[in-house]
Amino acid sequence: MKLFSALLVLSSMSGILSGQSIPDLYYLEDFAAISKLNVPIDSMTSEECFMSGYAFYRLDEDMKAIEYYNAAIDKGYNKSDVYLYRGLSYRYANDLEKSLKDIQIGVDSNPNRQRYLFELGIAYLYLERIDEALSTLKLAREKDYELGDPYYYYPYIFQYQEKYAEALEEYKISAKLIDKSDPYYVDILKETGVLEYSLSKDFNAAREAYEEAISIVDDTTGFKLYSKLIKCYNGLEEYSTADSLWTKMKQAFDDKKLPYELMEEGQVAIDEFTWNDRRIISFKTFVNPEELLDEIYRAYLLNEEGDGIDTKFMTEKTFSLGGDAPTHLFCSRIKDETHFTYPVGWESDNIDYKSFKKFVLDALDKKLEPSASSKIRN
Repeated sequence: MKLFSALLVLSSMSGILSGQSIPDLYYLEDFAAISKLNVPIDSMTSEECFMSGYAFYRLDEDMKAIEYYNAAIDKGYNKSDVYLYRGLSYRYANDLEKSLKDIQIGVDSNPNRQRYLFELGIAYLYLERIDEALSTLKLAREKDYELGDPYYYYPYIFQYQEKYAEALEEYKISAKLIDKSDPYYVDILKETGVLEYSLSKDFNAAREAYEEAISIVDDTTGFKLYSKLIKCYNGLEEYSTADSLWTKMKQAFDDKKLPYELMEEGQVAIDEFTWNDRRIISFKTFVNPEELLDEIYRAYLLNEEGDGIDTKFMTEKTFSLGGDAPTHLFCSRIKDETHFTYPVGWESDNIDYKSFKKFVLDALDKKLEPSASSKIRN
């Protein structure tokens, strides 16, 4: 029996005896190995208890982490990090009041640590104490840089509250303060672009934000931003530049190098504008028009609520009659599936977006009337 007990102890200590102590594994960030050591808590130092708690925290085993953090504190480990991380484990275990209490203890010991203040702000946010969350996150943003989170989440809360002007102003401040190598800097640029484009209608400022973001990210992420940049150039009426960007996307589509979702969709949004305070969104397809009725451009007039489509405008490939006869016609379709054909078109696949957009607006203003209509039957 004594031999059996001794073997159990040796088994539990095998990692330590082989040189893989808890501190060794902790600094190697081999948290799974720490969780498998099965060292009795009674035989662990306070530091080893903390390290084990952190290992279980990283493995998303928060109740186990809390057990080891408690042991660390009971053994005299009183550093601020144990309260911060026990607070985080309480958060993920959904004990939000205990989470706030622990993180506050950590902040009291480290009032100038950005990470601690950020987590305190998020603790307030989880408890829906929004004013305290905002003031704490703003304070965190003012401290020496440790992480990008407060620079992004402080303005994002305003954006979530639909306080878009305040959000935009705070994103601009964050962009100046954050370490430009932090991944959140790109997120800040992207949100700045969104708000400059949609709120301020400052297409040039939006363009600058998107171009800087694209210069930082990899090609996959960059292609996802190309649509937004194209819309900026079309908003600035720099149609040739917009089309050159689309051409790069088209080549990547042909080479099967676009991100999966863009390959699946086979088209990209290239413009947004309004008519009588209603949004119109334009798309251009990457798929070559080969069959009758194939489209290159399509634009959707949304309803007044902005949650449905009233009218679709599109180019449609038609029979080639040679000479100056058009190979693509300008058409539209309304909600009851009535199809309209207009007496204008293009002689080749090389259709400039400016002319298509003009036809859309002329049709809506009744300056361009259809020459034929038909009811589409299912």
